[in-house]
Amino acid sequence: MPLNEGAVNEILPFAPDGLESNGDLIPLSEYGADEMRKRGHQPGLARRALQNRAQRQAAHIAAGVAQFVANRHAAGVRDDGDLDAVEAGLEAVINDMIADGIPGLASTDAVGLVERATDAEAVDGTDTTRYVTPAHIGKFLRSAWAGIIVEWEASTIPTLLDGLPLGLELDGSIVSLTTYPRLLRKWPGAGGNATAPAWYRCTAGGTRDAAGGFIKLQDRRGEFPRGWDHGRGVDAGRVLGSAQAASGIYDTMGNLATPSRIAQSVVDNDGFTTEAATTYMPGTPTAGSFSMRLFRMRSRNVASMFIVLV
Repeated sequence: MPLNEGAVNEILPFAPDGLESNGDLIPLSEYGADEMRKRGHQPGLARRALQNRAQRQAAHIAAGVAQFVANRHAAGVRDDGDLDAVEAGLEAVINDMIADGIPGLASTDAVGLVERATDAEAVDGTDTTRYVTPAHIGKFLRSAWAGIIVEWEASTIPTLLDGLPLGLELDGSIVSLTTYPRLLRKWPGAGGNATAPAWYRCTAGGTRDAAGGFIKLQDRRGEFPRGWDHGRGVDAGRVLGSAQAASGIYDTMGNLATPSRIAQSVVDNDGFTTEAATTYMPGTPTAGSFSMRLFRMRSRNVASMFIVLV
């Protein structure tokens, strides 16, 4: 039964009622080996049964294709010599069959097709239906982790498949925001650009510029991190990212007459500075001075490189 009721197909089969038994058609066993089938028409008498067989086979295919199109295409197939119309009908039928045979997008409840996410969708994480590739995952992790400061206990920083390093050593360098655009996340904003101790935008030469194409890295070499007070009052008055000197211990106390060393030997320190202390002799207005040494102390530690992921 036609798929289109009243389908029009004017391309008809040839000799559909022909029989081998009454000589209308050459038997197929003979047709396959016949020289005229192989070589084409030859001088001499035309052979009705051979010609009928040849024309019937050609028309059979043509009529079958036409019927296929007509049953699925409203305009049908007409014998009017318009090949463009035949092509348009065939194309329409094929496109409809493809569209009908393609399942929808897969979901958690249904089998279907999947689409690859664009790079932007993979990084933004805004789409919930498309799949991602390993390359997408790498880009997502780059984007998600950029700006995080980590300890890196190796002398070299690896370069990843995108050609960029895993991170940059926090050594106070000035780096390009064109090369490392995600570092802009560390920028304190235009209002803090003039006073921020690090992460301020600047020129290639380091001059502060809120519209500059470079950014000043923090210098974490030889430094301990400390949690920002942020209003608690334990370490009040600190600016985020600011440096703080080490606590120290003086090795001398007393007065001018009897200054004494209370710490004769301070070992494993970060050096000392010598300062002049002024004191008064007991019972006299005469001032005198002696030298004191201020030692900078530290806790136990492990040398580590701080890097910022890019």
